[in-house]
Amino acid sequence: MLFRSSHDGRDSWLYGTSHVGRREWLMPGRTVMGAMMQSDKLALELNVLDPEVSKSLAQGMKARDDAPELSAALAARLELQREKACAQDIAPLRPDAQVVALQALAGRPLGVYPDYGVDMMLAGMAAGLRKPVVGLETPELQVALLVAPRPAEVATVVRRGLDELEDPATRRVALRLAEHWAASDLAAIENFAQWCGCLESEAERQAHQAGVLARNPAMAERIATLHQRGARVFAAVGALHMTGPE
Repeated sequence: MLFRSSHDGRDSWLYGTSHVGRREWLMPGRTVMGAMMQSDKLALELNVLDPEVSKSLAQGMKARDDAPELSAALAARLELQREKACAQDIAPLRPDAQVVALQALAGRPLGVYPDYGVDMMLAGMAAGLRKPVVGLETPELQVALLVAPRPAEVATVVRRGLDELEDPATRRVALRLAEHWAASDLAAIENFAQWCGCLESEAERQAHQAGVLARNPAMAERIATLHQRGARVFAAVGALHMTGPE
């Protein structure tokens, strides 16, 4: 999932990543390592090494005083999912942020973990190589994409997310996507909409548009700007951003 762009006598690279993985996938091969070594800086969706970024994310995910309480039934469903995921530490987060965290953990029973996500490994590698890490997006933008835009919509977002978590197919989709990434199967990832079963309703398609496709132009422009300023950039973004005409 590695592409090279050459312009003005310099190469930059664009790498499609998986945000979950297995321990045996962590060490990149020679091609990826070579590109990292030749680059001047690493560009990730977010600069996860910046304490201010982590602080902003935490601020955006914390419980809001103006959000209405969940119904008892919805709160009980959320509690059950926290118990199943051994994730009681996320209870202080706002409910819709808890669902986001639980979705990231959904693949663990099938052996894929966010702890082994490629982006974090690359950030650690860049730190070891003393290469600067820059973010292509702001934490405020990512929080806005992940949680309900208005307090009144929190319950709807939580209910939709819990419906997905309670469906065994959700875990299988996470596993299949990660395995296609590990196999460098770009064709299968490009056909994600045909086999995931997750883009069938209008709400699901709108969420995919906002969460994936609509983010691409600004990230691409940021990468181009970094390159034009003289840097050889190794840019790493989720593999789904690498598919289709957008």
